[in-house]
Amino acid sequence: MSSTRLPRPRAALYRLLVPPIRAVNRLIRSVSSLSHRFQLRAEAVLRPQSEWFDHYVDSNWQWGATGRSSFVERGVFSNLVIRPGASVLELCSGDGFNTKHFYSGRATRVVGVDANPEAVAHAKRMNSADNVSYELCDIRETLPDGPFDNVVWDSALHHFTPDETGKVIALLKQRMTPTGVLSGYTEVEDIEYAYRKVDFRSKADVADLLGRGFKHVMVMETPDPERTNLYFFASDSRERLPLDQYNPDVLVRNGAGHSQGRTHSSSPREFVTEPR
Repeated sequence: MSSTRLPRPRAALYRLLVPPIRAVNRLIRSVSSLSHRFQLRAEAVLRPQSEWFDHYVDSNWQWGATGRSSFVERGVFSNLVIRPGASVLELCSGDGFNTKHFYSGRATRVVGVDANPEAVAHAKRMNSADNVSYELCDIRETLPDGPFDNVVWDSALHHFTPDETGKVIALLKQRMTPTGVLSGYTEVEDIEYAYRKVDFRSKADVADLLGRGFKHVMVMETPDPERTNLYFFASDSRERLPLDQYNPDVLVRNGAGHSQGRTHSSSPREFVTEPR
């Protein structure tokens, strides 16, 4: 008998219970998908321009309906540089979806800050966790006390002028550990957006801006049907950048065998390192 075969009574019980449960859950997902699609349309009509977004709409409808996975990419890429037990600060944390579902599972402490009272209230209500706190905060003026091993700044870098970003980075440097990493996401997008204060057009635009405050910056570009996604990592420690030739956790194979390193390319899907 194969080790993967269930005993006959258990196999019968499996056939009796599991398919109906799957059918019920499929129905629940269908209802949830329709409800979240309606939520998205209602918000688009009643508030066409918004500072924050409920990403349960993505997970319950938009991901399956459109195949757009960029909302997942954000949490995955930042988790590349979050080590177990880290202390994490998330700037402009919005609805708190990534705060709870990506960072809280790896970090000892996560602090999410946002200047929008509605977003903070929503995050506390919908995405709370024992090691997560949310605070109302204007990051141009102040930040929670550190030290922080990681700072995440997702989908909001373009909400600040270069001078404002410089002020934020100065505050961050006072609260980050010497090998701390800033990671996050911004975008190249051609639609009008009321909260956009800087119009990034390339990886170099982001690298140059963050390079004013950090010795090493890495920017990655991925395509999307509606925009170009730019993911960034910045640190004074080159070893803390992911997928870099100086990162001891990275191994690259080329024709000569294994080596520490990678090939630079102009391809939009490659990483670009800008040492300062």
